[in-house]
Amino acid sequence: MRNKNLVILTIVVAAFAAYILLFDRHRPTTEEVAAKEDRALPGLDRENVQSVELTSETGYVRLDKHGDTWRLIEPIDFPADSAQVDSLLGSLESLDVDRRLSVDEIDLAEYGLTSPSLLVAITDNDDERTEISIGEELPLGSNRAINLGSDEVFIVQGYFAANVSKPVDKWRSTSLVTLTPGEIASFDLVTNYGHVHAVQVDDEWSLLQPVEDLGDPEQFRNVISDLNAVEIVDFVDDPGADSSMGFDQPRYQITVLPGAHKEPIVLEFGATRQVEDKTQVACRRNATQTFWVTDRAETGLGKAPVRWRSQMIFPFDSWNCDGIAVATDGGQVDIERIEGIWRFADGSEANNSEVLSRLSKLSQMRAIDFDLVAMSPGELGRVTLTLKTAQESADGEPTVLTFLRPMAEGGNVCLTVSGRDTVMSVDPADAAAILEDLDALSPAPVPEQPQEDIEGSPTG
Repeated sequence: MRNKNLVILTIVVAAFAAYILLFDRHRPTTEEVAAKEDRALPGLDRENVQSVELTSETGYVRLDKHGDTWRLIEPIDFPADSAQVDSLLGSLESLDVDRRLSVDEIDLAEYGLTSPSLLVAITDNDDERTEISIGEELPLGSNRAINLGSDEVFIVQGYFAANVSKPVDKWRSTSLVTLTPGEIASFDLVTNYGHVHAVQVDDEWSLLQPVEDLGDPEQFRNVISDLNAVEIVDFVDDPGADSSMGFDQPRYQITVLPGAHKEPIVLEFGATRQVEDKTQVACRRNATQTFWVTDRAETGLGKAPVRWRSQMIFPFDSWNCDGIAVATDGGQVDIERIEGIWRFADGSEANNSEVLSRLSKLSQMRAIDFDLVAMSPGELGRVTLTLKTAQESADGEPTVLTFLRPMAEGGNVCLTVSGRDTVMSVDPADAAAILEDLDALSPAPVPEQPQEDIEGSPTG
């Protein structure tokens, strides 16, 4: 009987603990409830706000939420600075009431509420609209009176009013673009130096212009990062200003396809100017929006088109390799990774550290020259790599790297890689580190131990 009561008591305690864990711990504390009762807008939750309308001496501004970002709707259509909107809503959400007054007991004109200087209207997810009238600063302090259309007037600290009365440009986003490197499908750059065009598939960049070859992923990442860091410092809303900003012959024109089902972004960079010893660049976005921006992207965009070509002969992740075969005049080895262990064709173990060392050197090998004529006395050797495909983690078509003998003693080694339509050259020492001393791929022999007797002493 005692055991039965103990089981029942255990179940009750477990249920109570679960209730506290799942429900009660999320309930506001007494202090939180009291603090919310002192709020001017206790029902405001900034996460549920869908629209904000502001009226001040600077004009009328409307901001609407689209997904997780804010956008200016009036007086212009433009991406909004979401941080600024969140700051405004945060100040309203935490606005405390210092005093409560009845509308019947005061003169609204004395508090600036007969013709309020500032108006805020907030609409939430349920289409419930809250209108806030904000009076002038009160004497002997920065407090203000606000009214929500009820029979009460609240006296609150007036720090939030500065957010309400900002001009429209302060609500605009100052980010020129927001690009996610891995999602970009294509990148096109036209400069005075030439044309760069590339596409990205499965995180790999392929150049189409100025040559068809492997693109340098670091170069693309750096330029995209620089474009994301470009800030708008001056909005130019005068259509006639374009004629003097160098867009008739832009120094750089970029077309980026951010990803599937997204509209292209076209950026033109024109004239430059000096403002307080800083260089600003004229920029036009999608042929309709004109700004002066910081020069953060100038260096990366100004590189010669050939610099966008990958200097790596065949960049790959050595941990993604399941097989390597090396063939030279001195012999051939075939090594396969089986259940994480590198083995020869006969099943014996290979020297794991030596295999990984050669794979690492191959993945980091850099070309000295491109587009050479393959006039060689013959081959030095071949390396065949088997890599897993990105889609199904299955072995794809092997990649063959063919090393060609130098034309002259001490010359560079020529090299071709399947999938790259070019003949490259590499340092002879780099080629030797891959092709020579194939015996090092086998484990070092274990030295024989001297015979010992049971006590551990050598037998005599």
